[in-house]
Amino acid sequence: MAYKAPKPASTKKSHHLNATRLDSILPAVSETLGLKQKTAEFAILALWPVVLSRMGLETILNRSKAYKLSVQGGKTTLRVRVSDAACAGDCTFVMDTVREALNQFSPQTGIRVDKIQVRIG
Repeated sequence: MAYKAPKPASTKKSHHLNATRLDSILPAVSETLGLKQKTAEFAILALWPVVLSRMGLETILNRSKAYKLSVQGGKTTLRVRVSDAACAGDCTFVMDTVREALNQFSPQTGIRVDKIQVRIG
């Protein structure tokens, strides 16, 4: 009969204990790294095609892309690139309505867009 060594005592730590510690420090780490703000910014950028599609603005949607959110002096600006001057002209007529539609999501994102800046390129 072969010799079986006794099993060593378990060295596993409680996963519950580690999760509790992580839960207690995660908000502070997230705030320090600005992750909450970045997540909200990505949400706004991701909403651009959704809002334009819901509004039936596929011609603008197919020729534009929201690429940056910036805050200066407490005002939030969404920066959008369009393919050509004709699209930029079309945007001037609907950007206030698009901005209002984006701001309907501010309870979820925590961001209110004050201005949409359109740039060709």
